[in-house]
Amino acid sequence: MLDRDIFTISAEEIDEIQVSETYIQGDRVYERGSSNKQFCC
Repeated sequence: MLDRDIFTISAEEIDEIQVSETYIQGDRVYERGSSNKQFCC
């Protein structure tokens, strides 16, 4: 999951996008800013 919608921002802002969450098979494996980091694989 990204911190903003890449289809609604200007091209100049695309390189500023950050990943806020990552899900694998429905399970959250990463949350930005969380001290409880889980990594898969």
